[in-house]
Amino acid sequence: MVSGAAAQFMMKSRAESTIRGYDPSWMRFSQFCLERSESALPASPMVVADFIAELADIGLSVPTIEKSLAAISFEHKKFFMDSPTLNSGVKLVLEGVRREHAKPSRQVKPFTLGVISKAVSLLSSTDSIMVWRTVWRMTVGLFAMLRFSEVTRISMEHIFFSDDGNMRLYIPRSKTDQRSKGLTKWLPAIDKDYCPVALTRAYIKKFGLVKGFLQPRSQGRSFTSREAIKYGVARDNLSRVLEMIGEPSEGYTEHSYKRGGALAALEAGLTTREQMLFGNWASERMVHLYSSQSASLHHDLVRRVAALQ
Repeated sequence: MVSGAAAQFMMKSRAESTIRGYDPSWMRFSQFCLERSESALPASPMVVADFIAELADIGLSVPTIEKSLAAISFEHKKFFMDSPTLNSGVKLVLEGVRREHAKPSRQVKPFTLGVISKAVSLLSSTDSIMVWRTVWRMTVGLFAMLRFSEVTRISMEHIFFSDDGNMRLYIPRSKTDQRSKGLTKWLPAIDKDYCPVALTRAYIKKFGLVKGFLQPRSQGRSFTSREAIKYGVARDNLSRVLEMIGEPSEGYTEHSYKRGGALAALEAGLTTREQMLFGNWASERMVHLYSSQSASLHHDLVRRVAALQ
């Protein structure tokens, strides 16, 4: 351990306000690593690269992302560890984010039930674990309102089918689960081609899943349920599946199913309280945030106002 005096000088290397600003960024990265069973200290460059990609996907600004990297770097330096942010691959990812942000701003595009339905239609003619895995993630992610990190942590032991044909999902780790109690979602069987319960049963049967992750790591036709896929792989898979159904992949990310679920709930007429329960949100702020991105809702509001004349 470094001496107390050295530690004090270390902390004086930055302004107090700067160090205070690092705390939430470091906590966010630590949570990111925890959800993926990865080490935060020391962190691998690949984990940091995935972290950058996720921050960019949810629409954070370049300065905010750079601040997060500065927090990661400072935390490593405090313990005399090489900073993963200096890795050439990490720098390339950040450079790509800067170039992307230099273009006109684009919101994350939400999935619609129509897109989900077209994706599900692929399954009858393919044995690809990549396609099945991606379509299952899209569908369950939308109806259970889950983040990528939550979907990928679901294992066979976390799924329970009830006698009445419905399904319960247990999410062992969640960003909003501050006390680490886990999160439970109940999904009903519905008379649609994109029924999440029927799809889960078919997926399990198709690949003989008995234990391990339902988002298994794969290579060609083989896969291992002992490891879950990484964010970058999932994002590439998502683009491929969207292209297969003739849907331009631009604007869609691994956050599209949660956003799609939020907007579907809004447009289905759920109250604010019901939307909070559906999305597992602790405040109305997130409901309003997602609501503000609904073009169809805004169009409807304009039509209703115009109809008053």
